[in-house]
Amino acid sequence: MDYDVCLSFVGEDRDYVKAVAEALRRRAVRVCYDEYEQAELWGKDLYSHLDEVYRAAARYCVVFISLIWGRRQASTTAGDGADLLVSVPSRTCYL
Repeated sequence: MDYDVCLSFVGEDRDYVKAVAEALRRRAVRVCYDEYEQAELWGKDLYSHLDEVYRAAARYCVVFISLIWGRRQASTTAGDGADLLVSVPSRTCYL
């Protein structure tokens, strides 16, 4: 695995998630956080790339669910990546 943990969040929650990512890095956790991966993400289809990270490249995925996240999920239409979260099988159950 490339990462111990990947972090999934909406942009409005970036300040909080960045603090979490920095705390994890200080503890030598291999973390997938978009600001740390800018060169890797450049020009990629983010849906496909993140699907691979969530499924195979990270041991754990932490999803930061907030009111903003909930509103976006409620207003997002199918086919634009909204189904990514529920399509990620875990090792013990289907999310």
